[in-house]
Amino acid sequence: MIGLVGTFVWLRWRLLVRSLRGGRRRDGLERLSRILSVAAPLVILAFFLLFAVGFAVLAFGAGRLLAAGDAPRKLMAAVRLVLLAATGVVVLLPLGRSMQGGTEGTARLLLLPIPRSLLHAVDTAAGLLDPWILFIAPALAALPAGMAVGGGGAAGAAALLAGAALLLVLACCSALTAFSVQWLLRDRRRGETAMLVFMLLVTMAGFGVSLAVPRDDGEARAFSARLADLPAWTAVLPSELYARCVTAALQGRGAQAALCVAALLVEAGAVFWLSSRVHAMLLAGGGGSSWKRRTRRRGEREMRWPGVSAPVAAVARAQAVTALRTVRGRLAILLSGPFTLLMGLTLRGLVAEHPLGGAVVEGPSLLAMGMMLTLMSLQPILVNQFASDRSGLTLQMLAPVADGELLAGKALGGLLLCGSSWVLCLAAALGIAPNGHPALWAATLLAGAGTAAALVPAAALLSILFPKKADLSRMGKEGNPHAAAALLGTLATLAAVLPGSAVVLLAGHLFGMPVLAALMAGVWAAAAGAGAVLALRGLAPLLAERRENLSLAARGG
Repeated sequence: MIGLVGTFVWLRWRLLVRSLRGGRRRDGLERLSRILSVAAPLVILAFFLLFAVGFAVLAFGAGRLLAAGDAPRKLMAAVRLVLLAATGVVVLLPLGRSMQGGTEGTARLLLLPIPRSLLHAVDTAAGLLDPWILFIAPALAALPAGMAVGGGGAAGAAALLAGAALLLVLACCSALTAFSVQWLLRDRRRGETAMLVFMLLVTMAGFGVSLAVPRDDGEARAFSARLADLPAWTAVLPSELYARCVTAALQGRGAQAALCVAALLVEAGAVFWLSSRVHAMLLAGGGGSSWKRRTRRRGEREMRWPGVSAPVAAVARAQAVTALRTVRGRLAILLSGPFTLLMGLTLRGLVAEHPLGGAVVEGPSLLAMGMMLTLMSLQPILVNQFASDRSGLTLQMLAPVADGELLAGKALGGLLLCGSSWVLCLAAALGIAPNGHPALWAATLLAGAGTAAALVPAAALLSILFPKKADLSRMGKEGNPHAAAALLGTLATLAAVLPGSAVVLLAGHLFGMPVLAALMAGVWAAAAGAGAVLALRGLAPLLAERRENLSLAARGG
């Protein structure tokens, strides 16, 4: 097994060198670019190691205080909280990393003359070298060392054994998470659903943590009391077993400390067995996708929209449906509503603590926050609306659709995506804060419509100038638009938000005339819509010149 680990280390080193050197036809400038792309992670690694050393020094000091009996009760609570957070990070980070990549590497390993059980053991053991585990490993060794220096040699030995067992549990949990996510991603629809649920849960968990953070001394004392008296089911958590072992060892209860170490080893064995089952399912499963294409029935008619030609409606429908079938599109549509709701819950405390808190948690203000989040979340689709269609763009260009109709359909599809998300934001804002003048609600919606209309030609222009092949079912760089399009799109969004925001803030809030704010926002929306129509007509010749380039970029050529 040691030889296999060395082989994998050598393989990773050769891959790193190959990525730096590239092919024989790479020029010096591209080699420099490759080296600089690796230099940034190395700088981050240096800071990571610096923080790990500092964390270990703090753990050494905490061990001395614990062994000498001079440590307050809050110190042990802090140790428990840090280890609990580390356990959560071990689960979340491999999950997010596995969602960004594919599973082809696992299938290639089957070509090696290695038994599957040994391959699973090597993959799990490699988890001990993951950065999030290496970060806490020095601290888990420094804490017993500090206890030994402080006069608690026996307690330090027990803490050292418990730390080693904790690292085994964390490595097995990391492997189980990674293998489970890779198995989920084997099926495209199942993987996209799991990714969507994961992102929603992470967002809601983040707001839950912000709600639990103490704001004053009274809440801090209550938070410490809750941390000290956790529910009974938390006793099986690895971090709690480690803390119980250290506490029992410091109090001279050696049998209970040994029992906690044994429990950690049992958990490591159980999680290792579960990960082996999932690993076997991963290797046995096929690499194909079960995504099924739905074909339209012959008798089914296309939806007709008043005032919209059939080609424009078809392009708009394809744009909206394509986005809703991807992970990024679903997240952009579904995430803004829960974000608005949780933002309102988080900001409720500002009403009592700050003079401007009432204005912040008004329904129209929360609606504006959700609408802004929607525009930012839809940027990967809007500023890359041609190349993100991939092979669908070629079909659209072969269809009898004029350039102006193609631009209009793309614009209408983007507005449909914004509108569907804004409906959820409106429902969430009305549910959490139904206050505010009705004209102020109308002014907010009209200002948002004007902002979206102003962004339409800017997004189309960036999509034409900076196309990039993107897979919107991926959350990593493979689904991101061109860097220039993303940066300029963000700046364009901020600029488009200014007129509508100024109208609502000045007329609606500062001068207290919500009806005037609604009228001015309506004028802004109409002007922005008319300008968008004229700008799209002007972009039609540019689209005609870039048709071939867009098709090549969409196919990755």
